[in-house]
Amino acid sequence: MARTHKTASTKAQMAEQARKEEEARHQVAAARTRSQKSAELACARESRADFKEEEAADEVTEEEEEGWGEGEEEEGEDTKEKEVSTTRTSRRSERGGAEAKGRNRHGKKRSVSDVEEEELLQVPAFQTHVHPIEVSLQEYMEVTRQKSVIKEVINVARRNADLRKQIRFQGCPDSEIPLVPETWEPYQRKHICTQDWSARERSTGK
Repeated sequence: MARTHKTASTKAQMAEQARKEEEARHQVAAARTRSQKSAELACARESRADFKEEEAADEVTEEEEEGWGEGEEEEGEDTKEKEVSTTRTSRRSERGGAEAKGRNRHGKKRSVSDVEEEELLQVPAFQTHVHPIEVSLQEYMEVTRQKSVIKEVINVARRNADLRKQIRFQGCPDSEIPLVPETWEPYQRKHICTQDWSARERSTGK
């Protein structure tokens, strides 16, 4: 008998919840601003969560009532209703406490007088003159930089004779051999290279 009563009350609650959700949908559709829509959606979520909690509590009470005797049904219903109401209030209070914690998380900033001296950190003053920084930077660069100077002193006549003796240049005229010039002309536009590259004219910038 108690189960029939609970089923009827559950069906009535479901119908009421469906009606509330339909009203909430209409209100969300009729809302003009984004803030109103978000508020309506939040209300709909809260009502849906409350309904789910009520259903879960009702299922628990029904399962426990099945194990009881018929003589204890009336007392059991009263106690379970009290327990459901207490669980609802406790959940709502926990939810309110969580929201209050979330709001209190972004509290006011403490002033300098409220902070203890041990918590304060002394920051060194900024360098007013740039010259000491540049000097230390140059010293660091001189220590870490690797300088590799390559210099080759050659005898021009000996170098040209060695090039002419090579097998690949046998029978070739001097114009096709990358010889080192014995005299340098000012503003010479020939790029001399002995790494198997042919001599080429430099760009005049035109």
